[in-house]
Amino acid sequence: MQNRIGKCVIADDVRAPRQQIARWMEDLGFTCFTAADGVEAYELIAVNHPDLVISDIDMPDCTGFDLLRLIRNSEDAMICKTPVLVISSLQDHEVERFVREHRADSFLAKPLTKSTFLDAVFRTLRRSPAWGSFDVGDDSSPRISPTLRELVRRAGQNP
Repeated sequence: MQNRIGKCVIADDVRAPRQQIARWMEDLGFTCFTAADGVEAYELIAVNHPDLVISDIDMPDCTGFDLLRLIRNSEDAMICKTPVLVISSLQDHEVERFVREHRADSFLAKPLTKSTFLDAVFRTLRRSPAWGSFDVGDDSSPRISPTLRELVRRAGQNP
């Protein structure tokens, strides 16, 4: 059994991308919790305190923007600082601005490819103080966290 290096919550009302993202994250060593909307996702976040949230925008009942607002306004310090990667197939040229205004850490447009998705995950985690410094280097580099080194190693093994 592979060592788990982190936890993530994935929120998307469409099952296929939700499952694909979970597979990619599990390949990296993350334990994944999936939700079909923002309400379900926030419940999972409150219980599991993930290291990363990946959320679609256009979901019923509680949108990705609503979920971001819940996360950023949480009184729980662990929750409000959780890195969030927003994904969306919305083609509106203003979507990235709204994502930034809602304080997401990163945005990625659908359709997703594994390489662009993993780049976005690494970029999002790199910005998170909880994940330490993410300057890629060799094993002797003191500026790269052991977690990132393991993520990069696993990503190279799982094309």
